[in-house]
Parts: sequence; C-alpha cells; structure tokens
Amino acid sequence: MDSIKRIEEFLDNYNQELDSQQVAIRLSRLDKLMDTFENIQVKVIIKDQLLTRHDVKSRRTETSISSNSVSEPRSVNYVLFGSVSTEIRSRLEEVPIECLILRNITTSLPAVTIPKNNCFIPEGIDLADPDYNVSRRIDLIIGAEHFYTFLKGDRMNLGESSPTLVESVFGWLVSGKSSYAPIPHPPLCHISTLESLDRNIEKFWRIEEVDTKVLSPIKQHCENFYKSTVSRDPSGRYVVEYPKKDGFSHMLGESYTSAVRRLEGLERKLERNELLKERYHTFMSEFVNLGHMREISLDEEASSVAYFLPVVKEASMTTKVRGVFDASAKTSTGYSLNDGLLIGPVLQDELYLIILRFRRYKVVLLADIEKMYRMVRIHPDDQPLQCVLFRFSKVAPITKYVLTTVTYGLSPSSFLATRTLHQLAEDEGSSYPLAADALK
Repeated sequence: MDSIKRIEEFLDNYNQELDSQQVAIRLSRLDKLMDTFENIQVKVIIKDQLLTRHDVKSRRTETSISSNSVSEPRSVNYVLFGSVSTEIRSRLEEVPIECLILRNITTSLPAVTIPKNNCFIPEGIDLADPDYNVSRRIDLIIGAEHFYTFLKGDRMNLGESSPTLVESVFGWLVSGKSSYAPIPHPPLCHISTLESLDRNIEKFWRIEEVDTKVLSPIKQHCENFYKSTVSRDPSGRYVVEYPKKDGFSHMLGESYTSAVRRLEGLERKLERNELLKERYHTFMSEFVNLGHMREISLDEEASSVAYFLPVVKEASMTTKVRGVFDASAKTSTGYSLNDGLLIGPVLQDELYLIILRFRRYKVVLLADIEKMYRMVRIHPDDQPLQCVLFRFSKVAPITKYVLTTVTYGLSPSSFLATRTLHQLAEDEGSSYPLAADALK
C-alpha cells in the first residue's frame, strides 16, 4: 500500500517539463537493474547447485585472479564467489585441495558423447572415470600446483587418432584425440572472463547521467540564426528566414525549364482523372485565396528569381489532395535548394517520452494545428527561393507565383515551424500559461 501511495503522490505532483526525462532515465535504469538481477540470480543458482551437489561450504575470500586478455591489451580480473576446502575423491583415492569458486570455467567435456566402441580400452585397466566418453558439465579444473603430483609414470598410447591412457592416483585418465567426429566443434580454452567490478560501476554511473541535448556547431548556428532573424508583422504573425550554408549564393542555377516540364507532366496526370483535377485546383485556389501564394509582379519578374519549386500531387484513398513542392529538384549547376539549406536541430520530443505521456492517463486528447507550416511567414528576401509555376487551364499561359509562408518540402521547414511554436510559448506564455505548457 505504501508503494501505491508513493506512486499516486508522484503522479499528483508530476511536472512534465522537469520529470518526464527523469522517468525515462529511471525506466532505463530499472531495465538495467533487472538484467543485473537476473545475472546475479543465475550466479547464485549455479553456486548453490555446485556446493549442494558436492556438500561443501564456501567462505568469503579477497583473492582475485588476473590474466592477460587476448581481445584487449589489459588485465582481466575474475569475479570470485568465494573459496572452499574440500577433497577430490575417486574410486581409488582422495586428496585434500583448496578451490576458488567461479561462475563458469569451461563448457561440457568432451564436446560430444563418443561411442565406447570407438576407443579400445585394454582389460585390467581401472579408469578414473568409467564414463569418460559421456559429455558432461565440468565442476573442477586442477591447476599446475597439484596436477603433476597426481600423475604417475606410466602411460599407454592406443594408436593413431586414438586417446592416450595416463596413470594417476585416481586411476587411469583417458586423454587425447578421438577418430569420432560427427560434427565440427571449436577448440576450447579453459578461461572464463568477466568484466571487472570497476567497469560495471562505471557503466552504472553512465546510466545515472542525465541525458542533456548538446547541439552541434551547425545546429547551434541554426538556433542563433533563428533568434537573430525572427520577427512579427503588424498582424502578429511570425516572419522567419531560411538558414543557409556557406556559398549558398553560388549554388543555385537555372530551374525554370525543369519546373515547366514537371508542370506539364502533372497536367497530363490530372487530365486522366477529372475528379482529382477538380480537387487539386481547389487546393491551389485555397493557397491563393488565403494569401499563402501570390502572383509575381512585373518588377519581381524583371529581377533574378532564385528557384522554381516543381509542384507534384500527393493524395490517397484516405487523405485529401494537397500539393507538395519538390525542393530537392536539381538546377543546372547540379545543386537543389535543399542542398544549400541547413536542416536545423530536431525540437520534437523523443518517441519514448511521447509514449510515456500516453501511459499516464486513461483518456488522451489529440489536437492538430491546422496548416501549421503556413501559419509562419517567410521574409520577403527569401520568398524568391520558393517560386512555383501553375495554371488552372491548360490553354492559359503559365503563371509565376511565389509562396509566402514556410513550405512543406524544404529541409529547415520542420525546424522553423516547431521553433516558432516554442517562440510563441515564450512570448505569450505569461498570458496563456496552459497553452504555453502544451506547446512545449
């Protein structure tokens, strides 16, 4: 019940701006802790199984084992579970020994179970392990400190591609090759490497770090450019400029010819579908009537127009028709308008933060800002960068228009529209605090 009360208290005092990122961080940390818990659980099970099976008790030890790692030029420390004093018992003899406990020492040996008829063992030989041919889990590796003291002098070679018998205090050991190899298996090296404690602690602190967004120099330039150029017209609408790359004035070439070809191709498509043509003309008429597109005057036409945006259609069975302006169309120099513009930073929330917000409430309200991009005006100096060609009748002359608002299809449009929402929240937030929180 206390946990439920704490959760309810947290939700009551939840602040989206301050706490949403912390919630995401703690969920990530919880996932890591669950993984760590599962690993610890596995280690404890392995340790308990080993000690229970052999009826021995472990004791705490401060000893560590180090070895040179093949993959990295550094020393690898092994994590120990403790140590035990026990005896190695065979059918013939028992020997006291001190052991260190690791999570894992090697894979099962032999790699596969070998038929006994594949190895001829002479009669009268007392084997240390009568089931030497069965692939089983390895519980103990004897170090060089003891290994050679367990061996006796005799050995028997059973032939080419056959194992060798070595006499030991436990009985005869079966070691070496076998001609039985039904499946290929990799060679084994009896080393178990685990990440050291200091590296695990380092990872833990990395998880705890607050993920703060640091803008790259180019994206920071876009932010500074926006702040220095944004303004508001007498009606209160925001006026922005497109951030441009160095050398932009020399990038764009002639684009009128390709824009005419694209318009003629669009007209041929619309002629084959009268309903689509009518809906498309309605869309373009709305552009003109709302003042989002205006005809170029004679004075403007006499000046050098920078770029003509080809107009393409976009529609499906479930969405209304709208025009899309192709700012990636190449000019005579090989560069397009998008090639010369900076994209700007992504200002929208990460997807996981949006999903977290959805999980906080039983009911979710969605809203849409209609014609969001077109609510932001483009500075008159940049309007020549978004000229279009269109006509409402195939027999009428082609008319040159210029788009006056932020246009969908240009690289920085998403940044400019979203950044303007944030600017609106900053400028008018004191009068409309609830709306400002929603915009941010």
